[in-house]
Amino acid sequence: MEYESAEFKALLHNERALKKAYSPAVIKKLRIRLTSIREASSLEELHRLPGRTHPLGGDRKGRFAMDLSGSLRLEFRPTPPVPHKPDGGIDIASVRRVTLIEISDHYR
Repeated sequence: MEYESAEFKALLHNERALKKAYSPAVIKKLRIRLTSIREASSLEELHRLPGRTHPLGGDRKGRFAMDLSGSLRLEFRPTPPVPHKPDGGIDIASVRRVTLIEISDHYR
């Protein structure tokens, strides 16, 4: 697991900062999702675990998200090089590492 930015990595590893930014329910789900990401053997496996892992579209195409609480999502992308299927789509069965991007509320 990698991080898009040093700031996001620092936030995720700073309990005090997390408590200032998010509710206990969000932090609990975040910890569960991070454990799932660490333990999954592929992005395809994440799709079978709780958290509703799903691809994003539009200007977020190529990213995936997992539900946290309400409309908050943990966003990530496959870490390059990204394996593709013959049709051009991402081969999620071959994605072994992801890069965490942000916690977003992209429905607002």
